[in-house]
Amino acid sequence: MLNSRPALTSPAASSRVVGGLLAAGAAPELQAAALPAWQVASLRTYAQETGVNGAHLRAELAARVSSLTGCAIPASAITADLTARRATGALNGVVFQLQGHTLILLRRCAHCGAGHFTSPPIESRSDLGYALAAWMPYHPDCAPADPPDDVSW
Repeated sequence: MLNSRPALTSPAASSRVVGGLLAAGAAPELQAAALPAWQVASLRTYAQETGVNGAHLRAELAARVSSLTGCAIPASAITADLTARRATGALNGVVFQLQGHTLILLRRCAHCGAGHFTSPPIESRSDLGYALAAWMPYHPDCAPADPPDDVSW
């Protein structure tokens, strides 16, 4: 038998290891599990980036939105999905999402109001202005048709 440890193939198994890592004094538990050093380092980095219950993700989203808008989203009003490395919060009806370290807006189809579309990355106030004013997401069937070329002139 090459490896006596169970494989971390399911999200639940991975979550237990990361959950153990987030608990106080997790380093001895990881050493007891005999994980290779590179796995321990990766799990620690992941835990530091996401924080307990996604606190770092929520804090980063709140800070980025505040720096762009001058308005605050309370961290308690931001949801975090640790598995997807995503935090989502709304400010005055505008939905911001942090995917990893990329900030985007989520919007519905400009025609039918259904679905969710992600904006191009937002790194500046100009990017935010574009996403708010000019970016109009459409489903393929909802997109306005281009007018026919008028060749009669």
